[in-house]
Amino acid sequence: MATRDLKFGSGWKGTIGAVVESSWNGIRYLRSKPAHYRDCKSVAQLTQREKMSQCHTMVNSMLTLVQIGYREKAVGMSAYNVCMSRNMRSAMQGTYPHVAIEYDKVLLGEGPLAIATDATAKVTDGRVTVQWNVTPHQGNGKATDKALVAIYNVERTNAILWLRYAKRADGMVEITLPKDWVGAQLELFMGFENSEQSLCSDRKSTRLNSSHIQKSR
Repeated sequence: MATRDLKFGSGWKGTIGAVVESSWNGIRYLRSKPAHYRDCKSVAQLTQREKMSQCHTMVNSMLTLVQIGYREKAVGMSAYNVCMSRNMRSAMQGTYPHVAIEYDKVLLGEGPLAIATDATAKVTDGRVTVQWNVTPHQGNGKATDKALVAIYNVERTNAILWLRYAKRADGMVEITLPKDWVGAQLELFMGFENSEQSLCSDRKSTRLNSSHIQKSR
């Protein structure tokens, strides 16, 4: 059945026979209904669904960061969709039921602004400390650029966002973890945004735990 919104004049929405009308990002379109739907649950289908599910859970938990990081590339689609497309292609690996995210390949934002130089991250006494070099020659980076940091808890599939509280010139940020996060597998994503909020850098991952420090890529 199709309905029409007479108040706002938005046209038809729904099904008429074998034709479906709907909208996406304000663009109205028509599509045909499939003659029938097969759900044979092949390995390929199950693999794709599991990759979509894991990728969605991660991206959605850090959506505010994603919306900043992909706002320039979100042309004709949402920042969420751009991020999902990028990471489905590059960061998801394995075959059902052994599907996993390769966190060192995850990107939550892409942009031309200079990334952090020689960044390191560690967990000590329930706090995450991220440090980077502050040098006078940082490409197009400026001392006033704001740090954008997210910490993703892999087991709990939720995140802490720490956005625009420090400047590039500060050379570090320190974030207190929830008590029940200590010792968990954590993934840290970091980048910068300029003070005008018109440019941002790539947002890449550094694995964290309580026993080692790893350089960001």
